[in-house]
Amino acid sequence: TEQQDTGYWYSPYLKQDLGEKNVFRERAQALWQARESLSFLLKFEAEQNDSQISSGKFFGDNSTNGDPCPDFKHPAHCVDVAGFTDTNPDPFTVSTAHNAPYNSDSKNVTLHINDDLGWAQLTAITGYIDFSRQFYIDADAEPLAFAEFDQNDQVQQASQEIRLAGNAGGVEWVAGTYFSYDKVHSFTPGTLRDLAGADVFIHSDQITHSEAVFGQAKWPITDQLTLITGLRVSHEDRSYVGGSEFFLAGTNIAFPCPGLCPTFEDASIKDTSLSWHAGLNWKPSENTLVYFSAAESTKSGGFFNGITFQSEALAPYKPEHLTDYEVGVKSNFFDGKAQIDGSVFYYDYHNYQAQTFTSVGLVSLIKLGNIPYANVYGLDLGATWLPVDGLSLRAGLGLLSTRLGAFSVGVPVPGGNEMPDAPDTSFNGTIRYEHSLFEGFT
Repeated sequence: TEQQDTGYWYSPYLKQDLGEKNVFRERAQALWQARESLSFLLKFEAEQNDSQISSGKFFGDNSTNGDPCPDFKHPAHCVDVAGFTDTNPDPFTVSTAHNAPYNSDSKNVTLHINDDLGWAQLTAITGYIDFSRQFYIDADAEPLAFAEFDQNDQVQQASQEIRLAGNAGGVEWVAGTYFSYDKVHSFTPGTLRDLAGADVFIHSDQITHSEAVFGQAKWPITDQLTLITGLRVSHEDRSYVGGSEFFLAGTNIAFPCPGLCPTFEDASIKDTSLSWHAGLNWKPSENTLVYFSAAESTKSGGFFNGITFQSEALAPYKPEHLTDYEVGVKSNFFDGKAQIDGSVFYYDYHNYQAQTFTSVGLVSLIKLGNIPYANVYGLDLGATWLPVDGLSLRAGLGLLSTRLGAFSVGVPVPGGNEMPDAPDTSFNGTIRYEHSLFEGFT
């Protein structure tokens, strides 16, 4: 269970803190050893969430002095169409006037089958997920009901992975295939009553079929040097049917907006991608590993699932491509009682997927889109010490430098902005102690 009485945010309009958490989780599993080489492991996991979320920080997109908006550093000149602005500098003091519940229910079932075939180890993983959620979004982040939505999602996913692993002439190899089917049904009643005197109903159905084949091999070059190679070919087919319907506020009468609404999209996107990985592991001694790796991967594209006033806003966003390079070292000392590790890395993104401030007609919202280029430089350092049996001390330091390229959200945004949720400096520390209470329990 996870319980949190109050959250980080405060609304002076509601006169209360936001962010309460009430999460309950259950897990059960059963293992059947059919024979010495064949086993079946069935897992069941469930979660019930009855919590709160907060709204974002208000930003106005109408300037009173001609300076560009939004302007998060100096927001007073950025107002909405009613002249409202939030000048409170505290990012955790928000202007919402509506509670924001978050309720979800999920059930996951997974079957693992393992069998030793002699020449290879067979692993088959079958999974099924049934997930539903409902949450309230105060998208305008202000007291008036300019853009507020009650989103509901229902997700079913079935997946199957089959892989073989073995050793041939000292070469460790893995090969396999993966299939998945996803169905997402969303329906979101909302209101724009204080903006346009309208209510809205947003709905969509998305179905995704994914297939992949993959392989990896570890090639011993010398006793100290190992080459690692990997390849994955993936294909995805995603369909989308949905859009936004508008009504006079509080009625079932269609809202008059000829040529704009309702919006609708019936489309599909397909993508075939090749991902690869190559690396070298060098062990100059029994206690030290030096490694280099390079990889390229793709994150799928998709469709915007929020409110739209023009069907063009439902155009899909593109797949994201990432190439990354990393060099690192790990070393043990004092008979394994101490370890230090460090790495430097570089990430190069093309069509980086990010939440951007985007015009969707009458209002501007945050929606997922693409930024042509982005890159990340980073350094990770860590140290672990095991002073006595059962006690583990761990400390780490992370340094990041991120940069987004130039992009447009109706107005040009110059390059040089930092990625969200990517702090320049981060620290972490862990103290863990394990002690046997009695036989079988720790």
